[in-house]
Amino acid sequence: MSVIQHEIDEVLGIGGSGSVLNTVPTHGQSYIQPLDLFRYAGAHTPSFTTSGTATSYFSIDGGVTNIVDFNQNSKGDYGDWASSPCHVQSWQLCSNSQSISLSSPEGIALQAIGYDAVTPVPLPGSLILLTSGLIGIGMIRRHGVPAPSA
Repeated sequence: MSVIQHEIDEVLGIGGSGSVLNTVPTHGQSYIQPLDLFRYAGAHTPSFTTSGTATSYFSIDGGVTNIVDFNQNSKGDYGDWASSPCHVQSWQLCSNSQSISLSSPEGIALQAIGYDAVTPVPLPGSLILLTSGLIGIGMIRRHGVPAPSA
């Protein structure tokens, strides 16, 4: 399941396709993708380097808070997370990654690039109303409708 989540994240704009840093050495790209806007080396210091010795991390507050490290290994996607600790969007897929939630690095990244987080709407009230209506109809059919008094 984490492989599917990883690839869907990339289609949505985080992970590999959320960054164009992989194409810089071969195609000389001079633009950035949405996730690159949240890539920092330190407080208020953006990081667009592909150096394997550099530190780059995901931050939504100008680099003040390091949410998760970006991969700096050229064998993987620079838009993916580093492999330790293991997350769904880590550059090396791991079997022990946790599911994506609103507070996971993946959930935070999706919100940062523009997706709106929506909490599920509870449906128990609808089921109670439906069940009550069916019971009422069943009772009327079983006992019949009383005849109007004259």
